[in-house]
Amino acid sequence: MINQLPKIAYTAAMLGVLAGCESIDQEPSNARQFAQTTSVKIYKYTCNEGIPLTLRFEETGGNSFVTWTHDGFSGARLPQVRSGSGSRYAANGYEIHSKGNSVYLNLKGIVDNCRR
Repeated sequence: MINQLPKIAYTAAMLGVLAGCESIDQEPSNARQFAQTTSVKIYKYTCNEGIPLTLRFEETGGNSFVTWTHDGFSGARLPQVRSGSGSRYAANGYEIHSKGNSVYLNLKGIVDNCRR
């Protein structure tokens, strides 16, 4: 029993050291998901013949998207794609190209121009 006292004291000391380590905050596995900042901007436009257009621009984790409503019809969420000038969003036959106060729409062949 006397020979075991140093081992017990050592074990107790190590447990105390390790117990102190438990208080260190660890990043949860989904922390990056919550760390992504989302920025949302909403703009209203008037298109040809007075048709209203609402664009909701969203930036999340370095990616940009737009969701649109045109003449009461809500459209899909479009990802930003390469543009020579301005901001362009396109997918599946839908395209929205904004520059300054103007927006060009191509909704599967239906084309419209809008202004803020």
